Amino acid sequence: MSAVGKVEDILLSWQDHDAGRLVVLHRLRGHGFTEAMLRDDTPTYAVLRRIPSDQWPQVFDDWNRLASWRGAEPWWEVGIRATR
Repeated sequence: MSAVGKVEDILLSWQDHDAGRLVVLHRLRGHGFTEAMLRDDTPTYAVLRRIPSDQWPQVFDDWNRLASWRGAEPWWEVGIRATR
């Protein structure tokens, strides 16, 4: 399923995989990663060390799933605003 909407004069398509990335972004923010940290290529160790080590594989997988959004400003901004 996909949807198209307008955000600040930008036509933005929204696909199922974007909804999945929004869930990932919400989960990472729940772990304590800030907006600035989420822009980095790798998770900040200061937050990562507070997460049980058996959850680290999920964190790294989640982090990698956000890679395409980091360079796609409209989707990134929508995701950040939706998870505030």
